[in-house]
Amino acid sequence: MSPRRRSFTLPEVLDEAVEVVAAVAAPFIGVLWLTSLPLRLAQCHFAARLLELGGEASRHGAYLTELALLQTVLLVPWAWGRAVFVRACRLGLRGLRPGRAALRVGAAPFFGYLYATALIQTLFWATAWMFVTLPALVLLAALAAATHPMIERAGLLEPLRQIFRHGTHAVLLTGLLGVMGWAFLVAAVNLHVLFQAGVWLLGAFPGVDPGRWSALLQPRNARYVLALVAGAVLVLEPFLLAAVTVYVHKVRSRSSGEDLRLWFERLRRAVAA
Repeated sequence: MSPRRRSFTLPEVLDEAVEVVAAVAAPFIGVLWLTSLPLRLAQCHFAARLLELGGEASRHGAYLTELALLQTVLLVPWAWGRAVFVRACRLGLRGLRPGRAALRVGAAPFFGYLYATALIQTLFWATAWMFVTLPALVLLAALAAATHPMIERAGLLEPLRQIFRHGTHAVLLTGLLGVMGWAFLVAAVNLHVLFQAGVWLLGAFPGVDPGRWSALLQPRNARYVLALVAGAVLVLEPFLLAAVTVYVHKVRSRSSGEDLRLWFERLRRAVAA
């Protein structure tokens, strides 16, 4: 008897995402973080300089352009790291052990994903001042990463078509975004508490004055707030990518019958064991 086919739920997606992150954590979270950290630091510096310059920013166009070009260069390893992590998650969902195969990202899927993510990053910076567009763009960026393996041919519209083709479960995706939003706040607060605890511990060492660090690690310091944001993003990035990859996997498997095949494989292994 086949399993009853039904719509999947947000708790199912989150549960499977946690399992797949645990399965591929070593070494693929390390790959993701190592390729993401340079871009996150560059973004923090760019945002901090914009805040510091304020209304004078228009007079420093050449300098800000150089910072923007640096982010463009760092976008390539960042996109590759995300593509590798998504591939590792997909292999894990199929019951395979990710290894070197996760590193073999095809040229057409990668360049299609790089094109799509460059567009999304441009929209991100163009609309960041409105704030309300940021959650939707974060979700689109995750969908671009999760759907890039489906890009089979080069084309300007193909990456975008895959994103919107798999973004049909609006309620579930909105719920996922809400969960990640709360998790982001919790992660940022925990990081702040961790930094404050570190400053407090510094005071226990003779001859060490934690006063300067205490002044720097305060919410009124814009660079510190941006560092907290970057840290929280790094912590949550594997879980968001894994959750969206699980979501895309479920959408495709139910439309192609892949879910029935995987169910049968799991059942066969359980009987054999």
